[in-house]
Amino acid sequence: MKPSECFEVARIRLTVITPVFIGSRLGILYPMEFFFYQNQVYVVNEEKLGRFLIEKNLMDKFINEAFSGNLRRDGILQFIQKNTGGSNLPNLMSLSSYSVPGGSAKMGEFRPFIRDGLNRIYIPGTSIKGVMRTAVLYNVVKNNIGSWEKKIDEQIKEARNRERGKTFSSEMQKSFLQSFTLAGSPVNDQNKDILRCLIVRDAYPIGKPEVKVIPIRVLCKRKEGNFYWSTGSSRNGEIVIWVEAVVGGIFETEIVWDYALYQKFSEKNRTLPVTCIKDVLKCVSQMQTDVMKHEIEFFKVKKSSDIADSAASSLRNWYQNALNGSWLRIGYGSGMLSTTVDLLWNESLRQKIRNICGKDRRDDPAPKSRRVWQRNDVQCFPVGWMKLEVSYGKSGENWEIVEPPVKVELPPGESGDSIQKQISEDSARGITASLKISSRELISAQTSSKPVQKGQTRQGILIREGDKWVARFEGDDRLAEIENQGKIPDAAKSESVAEFYIVAQSKQKGIIARFQKLINK
Repeated sequence: MKPSECFEVARIRLTVITPVFIGSRLGILYPMEFFFYQNQVYVVNEEKLGRFLIEKNLMDKFINEAFSGNLRRDGILQFIQKNTGGSNLPNLMSLSSYSVPGGSAKMGEFRPFIRDGLNRIYIPGTSIKGVMRTAVLYNVVKNNIGSWEKKIDEQIKEARNRERGKTFSSEMQKSFLQSFTLAGSPVNDQNKDILRCLIVRDAYPIGKPEVKVIPIRVLCKRKEGNFYWSTGSSRNGEIVIWVEAVVGGIFETEIVWDYALYQKFSEKNRTLPVTCIKDVLKCVSQMQTDVMKHEIEFFKVKKSSDIADSAASSLRNWYQNALNGSWLRIGYGSGMLSTTVDLLWNESLRQKIRNICGKDRRDDPAPKSRRVWQRNDVQCFPVGWMKLEVSYGKSGENWEIVEPPVKVELPPGESGDSIQKQISEDSARGITASLKISSRELISAQTSSKPVQKGQTRQGILIREGDKWVARFEGDDRLAEIENQGKIPDAAKSESVAEFYIVAQSKQKGIIARFQKLINK
């Protein structure tokens, strides 16, 4: 085999459609580790803070406040303001590793996104490969579902704790992915795993991703079919989990299939679950399609009576419109159905697994809860969904979507268009262009438009962000700064189409545009 024939190489492009969050080794940050100021969250740099405290002769007082518990309760910012004077507040970035927009003054903790040694956001290759491994296992088990469903139903009766659920997964992994004969290999599962052939690099953003600290809430469904917001064990209101999420941007990475190793597997085994990169990606696409079909059914609302039911209807609409796209779901909030093969089991078996290996929820749906981003009273989005495209070869050209083996048809009367008509015009306003445009782009499977370049005159979409306007252009997920805000007429609304002149465009500066005229309102 020639060296050039030993490896199949492809590039993967992942476009953020709904908020994506992947946690870091830091876990959760508390008020002693961050502070909130003017709609910005600052992550404390211990070394910089230490120098500042020594310079201001505040180290002893800081330690005393920390041991008393006041610092954790009140936060670092209040300590600095109290001991330096509000008018003498230092440059907060001089005390921070980085800052992120969003958050809240009432935020008692938040979870930061994973970053590398240079403080750059990225998606670990191990996380992406984990999604692919689950999808391959899902598709293999799907073809052997009868025998395994019966086996698990019998074994679950003997289970008494959560560890038993892990054993089911381990047994399936071993049976379908890790028990292949490989000449010259030691006798252990890892060396007989067919997915040793798959190598996935870390994915980094193209340009600057849009990152915000946002609140994630937990939407639950009762057995009667209505929805409610979870309060957990708290008596202080609904559960709110603050996370540093990527809400817009494109990530790219390289995946490799080791044909030389695969050849060794194929010599000793008659059939293998996957044979190349395309097989793996089709497994991903098929599983994500099945998950979306299930979520459409899950979010059916019998009678919309409150905000929670409205949120469920909004989520169902999102899944209806996205059903036949090309997707990969990753990170926090993906849930049991996207990270295991449990979707393959019937509802009764899923309930047994949940009630014995986890918390006993009796005959409530399994799973009964979803982590979601509620943008406002009528707009709610799932988390973790990214548009999946592939370009075979190293060049990163000719991007294409990954088609699932079977195209899914919507039930009669449930087309994306018919569902969309049910949403009022007011409800449709306010969705960020990164969510709305990308969904349309994926559904229609359009190719990327001409890149944004300096000197162009082109149409874009106006978006209201707080007290200012920004713009987004097709084919580019970055939000553009508008330099002449005062020229935008009062008649403009969020998602109005306008004409712009591109003043500047670079990875460092982003896009700077000049408003020229309103095309429509």
